[in-house]
Amino acid sequence: MKKILKRLSSIVLISMTLMIGCIYTGATAYEYVVDYDVNMDYKVNIRDVVFINKILMGQGKANTPEYLDVNGNGIADEVDSKMILYYITGKNVYYNQQ
Repeated sequence: MKKILKRLSSIVLISMTLMIGCIYTGATAYEYVVDYDVNMDYKVNIRDVVFINKILMGQGKANTPEYLDVNGNGIADEVDSKMILYYITGKNVYYNQQ
């Protein structure tokens, strides 16, 4: 039970941080962009970041895991999550991808 509460609090913390960040930066949902729409709802918004973070934390399963690899390096990781967030907030998505 303690482990579940810890994971749930982590998800809530990440989600709240991302939402506050988007509100602060004035980020909005963008029109459909195939590369960044990991939850396949035909929009690129904070829900895509939350979705990929849940999958990376083991809190869910993706029906199409190939869509999680946003940068095309063959690995779905936090870099892909950051790229979606950067796209939403209007930052340069092509940062150092080591």
